Amino acid sequence: MAEQALLGCLTDEHQLGQLTDVGLCHGWAGLVHTARRAAADAATPGLAPAAATANSRMREYLRNHGPPADDSLLLGQAGVLLVDTTDHSAASSTPPRWDACLLVG
Repeated sequence: MAEQALLGCLTDEHQLGQLTDVGLCHGWAGLVHTARRAAADAATPGLAPAAATANSRMREYLRNHGPPADDSLLLGQAGVLLVDTTDHSAASSTPPRWDACLLVG
């Protein structure tokens, strides 16, 4: 049920329209990272493509608005860079460890 709820959020324009920043705490980077982690072992078809689409939209947001002025983990550039550079490919069998504090693993 949780996977279905996440997929619903990732594909609902109204829900996505609620994102007003790119940060890890409550912005695009947080959504992308959570979706990628869920998709890594998901049984729900469509979750991985929806996570990839969210990643594209995060990049579009960054192109249009620039990086956050803050450099912190939760609200700033540090969190966005961690999400952007973490390997979530199928070839990577080791999930990231930096996100333990977010309780998404």
